[in-house]
Amino acid sequence: MPGRIFIFVLCLISAFSVYAEDVLLAETDSAGSASSSPAASAIGDICEESFDRNEWRHLERLNYQPEYAFEEELPISGIGIVTITGLCEVQDKNLTIYDDKGRKLATVKCSQEDVVTKFKGKTYDRHSIENPFGPRLFIASPDYFRLAFDCLSSDKKYYTVLINHKTGETGKIRKNDPLFKYESFEEFVDNWAGNGIDFDRSTNPLRQLPEDSAEVISHRQEARYKIWSADKISLKGDWLQVKTCDNETGWIRWRQGNKILIRLYYAC
Repeated sequence: MPGRIFIFVLCLISAFSVYAEDVLLAETDSAGSASSSPAASAIGDICEESFDRNEWRHLERLNYQPEYAFEEELPISGIGIVTITGLCEVQDKNLTIYDDKGRKLATVKCSQEDVVTKFKGKTYDRHSIENPFGPRLFIASPDYFRLAFDCLSSDKKYYTVLINHKTGETGKIRKNDPLFKYESFEEFVDNWAGNGIDFDRSTNPLRQLPEDSAEVISHRQEARYKIWSADKISLKGDWLQVKTCDNETGWIRWRQGNKILIRLYYAC
């Protein structure tokens, strides 16, 4: 009997918590019931607009939780990108990078169980934090394997690629290797931006047109939330047409010179 009473009490507490959250979401600042914390006061303001609760929670995470801190992509180096042709195409095959004399410098192999990198005579599995291999994009996961290099130059036989952005070390990939393909930076961004992007609205504002002089599209919450998420609609030159999480449509810069201004998502 005491056990049943305890379970009943827990159920009452859980039900009250859900009810309290729904009441708080329904309240506005003008109702005078909001807490003094920024997150709580945000609820009322946002509910006056068209946000649903999932959207403001997402913006709270992007702007106030350290693990979601906004980081721009690495700056552009070189003439384009050399990346894998596809996950299925490279499964269980050695992806090979050569040195200046045409000797094997590194191999990467993605299987169903692991991603193994062999680099300068040493072997690293997907859990190795000492792996010195550091191209633009390297996700050592069998499920979401990603690999892309900045291409610095090319000749008749090889692409010269940046294999470590911190040290500036380079390697070579054969142009006739069917496991790799070349993309422009525009193609690379256009492809991955399809998974959604984040941008800093305070420094890269949403505009009516893809022009720096175009009218800025303002939002009541932009003072509270600098970082916003959006879905890509199209790419035009250095600009992305996007639809924000509050259904605003406009243009933002994805690049300024060699600087990439957005955050891309490489797993969906």
